[in-house]
Amino acid sequence: MEAGRHVHLERLETTMVKLIASADINGAPVAFFEPPHHEPDFLWVDGLQLARAFLPRAVADVLFEAVMRNPQRSGARRVRAGGRMVVLISHPITQGLCSAIDLSNGDGEDGPAFNTYCRAAARLHQKHWPLGLSGLLAAAKNAGGPALRARTDGEDA
Repeated sequence: MEAGRHVHLERLETTMVKLIASADINGAPVAFFEPPHHEPDFLWVDGLQLARAFLPRAVADVLFEAVMRNPQRSGARRVRAGGRMVVLISHPITQGLCSAIDLSNGDGEDGPAFNTYCRAAARLHQKHWPLGLSGLLAAAKNAGGPALRARTDGEDA
């Protein structure tokens, strides 16, 4: 990717989602959103912001250019939120991204990026998206909702 090139989000669908809150992750703001579906689930994350919190901007941009070429493979959702375009990724995909970042840095799969994200997500869930025990169990069983089920069932997400 050329220096100064930005990820092009204007090509994305215009589904609207609600911003729940932002967290400071590794010194960068990362937005958390309601799931882009109506099933039990954990909060979804602005994937590009999260990647940029741990990776050089150019690397994060290349990663999300690839995600946007075929979002069905990752379960990503391209949405409009607060007047801007966002690539949302689900909690399990976010955990996987953080584990991959940790492994690439020579840390274990539950290294600093994974733990920093999980702690921030837990705080935001507790404060802004309380699910209760039954809600947590339902979200854990259904994490990613139809976006990730489509990856395993072959149904349209």
